[in-house]
Amino acid sequence: MNLIFFAKRKGLYLLEVCFLAVVFLFSITEVSVAAPITREYAIKASLIMKFTDFIKFPETRVSGKYNSAYDLCLLGGNPFGSIFSQAQKEGILKKNIFTHKNASDLVLKKCDIIFLTGGDVSNLNRALRIIRERPTLIIAESNGFAKLGAGINFVVKNNKIKFEINRSALKRKGIEVSSYLLNIAILVGGAVQ
Repeated sequence: MNLIFFAKRKGLYLLEVCFLAVVFLFSITEVSVAAPITREYAIKASLIMKFTDFIKFPETRVSGKYNSAYDLCLLGGNPFGSIFSQAQKEGILKKNIFTHKNASDLVLKKCDIIFLTGGDVSNLNRALRIIRERPTLIIAESNGFAKLGAGINFVVKNNKIKFEINRSALKRKGIEVSSYLLNIAILVGGAVQ
C-alpha cells in the first residue's frame, strides 16, 4: 500500500507528515553548508517525529520522560543536521525530541529511540547488544535490518520512502504500535507471539 493511497483513506495523518517535510525543506535556515539536509532525510525526520504519535512505550521507558519527550540517539552519523532542534524551536513538535550524536554505549542505554545511519550491520549489532530487552525503538535505513532486529526500517521502493515494521521485535520490548501505522507499513519478522 503506498502512502498516497493511505492519505486518501486515513485523512490528515499522512498529510501532516508531508506538511512537516515541506516545512523543513523550505524553512530550515540553520543547516550547515557542509552537511545539507536532503529531501530524503527531511522526510525521514518528519516520519520519525510522527512515529512518536503512533507508538506507545511502556510506562517504564528508558528515559523516564513518559509521553513528554524522547531521547533520540544517532549511531553512524547525523544526516539530519539541526532539523529536530529547529522543529522544536518553531513549535512544530508535539513532544520534544532531544538528539545525541555519535552516542557512547552509556548514552545508548538511556535512549528511547536509536537511529542507525547507513548499512553498517555492526552498528545494529552494537545497539541490540547494549539495549538488550530495554524498551528502546531501533530505526534503521538498510535492507534487511528489520528482519535482523530493528523495530522500524526505512526502505526505498519505486522511488518512494516506505518503512518496515518488525512487530515481534517491538513486542519483545513492550512497545505497542498503532493500527494506523501498521496499515501503511511493510510487516516483516514473522508472527507476533
